[in-house]
Amino acid sequence: MNPAPVIRLLDLDGLTQFEHEAMATRFQLHLLAPLDGSPLRPIAEEAFRLLDRIEERLSFYQDGSDVTRINRASSGEVIRIDEITHRCLLQAMEVSAATDGAFDPFAGYASLQAKDQSPPHHLHDIAAPAEACDAPVLAIDPNQPLVTKLEGTRWLDLGAIGKGAALDALAELLQEWEVPSAVLDGGGSSILVYGDPPVSEQ
Repeated sequence: MNPAPVIRLLDLDGLTQFEHEAMATRFQLHLLAPLDGSPLRPIAEEAFRLLDRIEERLSFYQDGSDVTRINRASSGEVIRIDEITHRCLLQAMEVSAATDGAFDPFAGYASLQAKDQSPPHHLHDIAAPAEACDAPVLAIDPNQPLVTKLEGTRWLDLGAIGKGAALDALAELLQEWEVPSAVLDGGGSSILVYGDPPVSEQ
């Protein structure tokens, strides 16, 4: 069951809504049609294909994602990751520092415990992190998409940072398709709005 949205979106008349399940939540795109009259459905479908590709890189729950590869890596292993994963990791480190650790990108196992969930199948053979473990998990190259696994054993889960990165990428794509206004909702926890609201016909 999806959690209740943090923000309720109102007054979306004039925008066409499309929905897609990804990243363990429901994404909603509220789009204003391009001025040239291009149909919105093919544009939304292209956006959702991009979203699925991003999920393949960032998901904690997918075997083969960059996040899973990092969580399964051995100490000292160097991993080449996707550019979007690299950007997310750098942003996650900035947010963690700015919040004095209140946002912790390596709280994947603790998050599962809080939700009374079992680890995904691709992590069942990985030892659960010790509660007191606070050793650094990753060294991130700031200039290229490379990370080095360190001795820390906590599990990476980019969570809302990943959803925000997905919304940024979707907005870029929609603007390339000349969608003039959009409200992009990543399950109520992450929202991106651009453009002017539609003009009322009244």
